[in-house]
Amino acid sequence: LDGDSDNVCDSVDSCPGLANNADADSDMICDGIDSCPGDNENDQDSDGICEGVDSCRWDAENLDGDSDNVCDSVDSCPGLANNADADSDMICDGIDSCPGDNENDQDSDGICEGVDSCRWDAENLDGDSDN
Repeated sequence: LDGDSDNVCDSVDSCPGLANNADADSDMICDGIDSCPGDNENDQDSDGICEGVDSCRWDAENLDGDSDNVCDSVDSCPGLANNADADSDMICDGIDSCPGDNENDQDSDGICEGVDSCRWDAENLDGDSDN
């Protein structure tokens, strides 16, 4: 019996009910019912966008609140349009008080460590004036 007239017996037809048994992306889903026939990863997050072109993979909402082309679900600097971290201290430049100093301001005296002559002294007292 060949119910779909594709010259493949129903008992071994990989795409029963479809006249075409093609599977262009080799994902085991017949092209006739494959929502992403050219993408073997299909639509993993069920957002209606095939993974090969989904800018927010694994994020069904596809949100990018700060319009920086980085999905909110993986944005290291949410709310900032620039995800730069010039000094690699895991603080986004847009909120980093010392964007060029990865040690930042360890003693909270308002002076970045790279130029603080009294590191670890929040009052910056240099009793003998030798810096």
